[in-house]
Amino acid sequence: MIAFDTETTGLYPEEGHRIIEFAGIEFRLNPDGSIRETIPHHYLFNPEMPIPKEATEVSGIRDEDVARAPTFSQHARQIHQLLSNALTIAHNYPFDQRFLSYEFARVGLHWPFPPAEVDTVDLSRAFFPEARSHKLGELAARLEVSLVGAHRATNDAEACGRC
Repeated sequence: MIAFDTETTGLYPEEGHRIIEFAGIEFRLNPDGSIRETIPHHYLFNPEMPIPKEATEVSGIRDEDVARAPTFSQHARQIHQLLSNALTIAHNYPFDQRFLSYEFARVGLHWPFPPAEVDTVDLSRAFFPEARSHKLGELAARLEVSLVGAHRATNDAEACGRC
C-alpha cells in the first residue's frame, strides 16, 4: 500500500505547472491490518521555473530549496515503479494523478495504472456526508490522525494513508 502526495508550482499541469515535491509512504501491514512499518520515499524537484509566491505560501518550498535538486525526469522511473504494483491512496487523487501523468509523459511513460486507486476525499464524503469540508486536515482530525506540517508531501501522504 502506497499513500502519495505532490506539491506543485500551481494547479494546472496543462498550463506548465510542475511538481516540486513527491512523497510516497509505503505502508507494510500485519495480517490483522495494523501498520507494521512505514517506509518513506521523498523527493524534491527543480521545476526548471520560478516557484510562484502563492505556491510557496502553501507548501513553504522556495526556489532556493530546489535550486540544486534533480528534475522530476531523474526519478520518474523510480516513482513509476513505486506506484505500479501497489494499492495507491491519495487525497484528491485526480489532482496528483493528473500532475504525475504529465510528468511521466515528458519522459515517455504513461500512468502506471496501479491495481487499486483509493481517494480519501471520496471516502470522507461516503463516511462523513454531513461534514462541511473534506479537506485532509479535517478528515485527519475526525479520525484522530496526526497531521503536523500540512502541505508538505511526506506529512500529507502519511496522514492520508493512516486515514
